[in-house]
Amino acid sequence: MSKRAIMFCFCAVACLMLISTACTPPPHDLMAAAEDTINQMDQNQIDTYAKAHYDLVTAELEKAKQHMAAEEYIEAKETAEKTIELAKAAGEEAAVQRQLMKVDVDKKLPEFMERWSEISS
Repeated sequence: MSKRAIMFCFCAVACLMLISTACTPPPHDLMAAAEDTINQMDQNQIDTYAKAHYDLVTAELEKAKQHMAAEEYIEAKETAEKTIELAKAAGEEAAVQRQLMKVDVDKKLPEFMERWSEISS
């Protein structure tokens, strides 16, 4: 192949990549799913049990919204997907923290009741 043919192929591939990147549709469905995930987290009080994870998820959603506003749809899609992944991890962490709290209460409640009976006597 001649240099001219190679350059033509290279330019054609570069143009196709540019066009495909420019034609990426906005990920509205994925953004809606990420926002729904945040709403579910609020309803399940995940911010109470896993505050650090919750803050990461909300920060990631804000990044996704900024990418959407800047029409950076590929980055917005990736960030929205990461938001959903982080939300799942936050849900798992909150479940663990709930269980730990229940175990802690179960251990401390008898001690408290014993002290209470001593104080009230």
